[in-house]
Amino acid sequence: MVGAEYEVLPDLKLGVSWSRRDLGRIIEDMSTDGASSYFIANPGHVDEGAVADLRGQAMATGNADEAAALRANADLFEAVGVFDVPKRTYNSITVSADRRFTKSFFMSASYTYSQNKGNYPGLFSNETNQLDPNLTSQYDLPELMANRYGDLGSDRSHLIKLDGFYRLDANEIGDFTFGGSARGQSGIPINTLGGHPAYGPGESYLLPRGEGGRLGITTKFDVHLAYGHALSAGMRLEGFVNVFNLFNQQPELVIDEIYTYDSLNPIVGGDQTDLQHAKALLENRVVEKNPNYRNVSIRQDPLSAQFGLRLLF
Repeated sequence: MVGAEYEVLPDLKLGVSWSRRDLGRIIEDMSTDGASSYFIANPGHVDEGAVADLRGQAMATGNADEAAALRANADLFEAVGVFDVPKRTYNSITVSADRRFTKSFFMSASYTYSQNKGNYPGLFSNETNQLDPNLTSQYDLPELMANRYGDLGSDRSHLIKLDGFYRLDANEIGDFTFGGSARGQSGIPINTLGGHPAYGPGESYLLPRGEGGRLGITTKFDVHLAYGHALSAGMRLEGFVNVFNLFNQQPELVIDEIYTYDSLNPIVGGDQTDLQHAKALLENRVVEKNPNYRNVSIRQDPLSAQFGLRLLF
């Protein structure tokens, strides 16, 4: 991460920063015998020295059973190379403006442009909501890796943040605080998913990750109003109200990405026009399209308010 800040006016600073994160090795469970058995390893990273050593031991031993076991282990070690090397690269550049709290006023604003690309989302899978650290289904079978590279589920190209508040001191009456925040961000990528004969619906990426476009931009505005009054030295009573999603905006946040519940092979490098020709596995027919495909599953929470009273001492 590299950045710089400069105070252009008293109490007001501007900044710019660049950040990059790259994924290293990961630990995952894998299978090379059609999900009959699994082993734990680093996908895509073969220890050639260990493979050669095991094969050498198999040749040197005079025990047939021991030699077979050593060769089996060597084959298993070597099979790790069948799987794609995990990739996840995040790049972002942020421009910010901050006014520190002086003269009863505070403000912070920023804009971030970013890209998050790869074939491995991490310990949590945004697309399937699977939270099985180091045991996700993605690396279970080699064929599940097809079409996985692209804009990851957490990728939002544009993000705007604006926060601020003003405190009005009314002397003996007390003080009033007026605050607000605004958020605007790009929608997440849309995937086109199908079924897998062993792993079920949504596990096969029919088209490259994110090829279905993106959801629309979402915005949200919140406000904060508070009144405080000193009861004694060191003791203060404050009442407040927070209003979330002031304009009751309810854009789509998640849609149904399952194109079909039929099992079929991924269309490697394909696009939307190829879907009309997609055939179900072991059946001479075009797959049945999910009638709910691309319909909204989750919208932004509607307008809500929070009231509170707190005693500070």
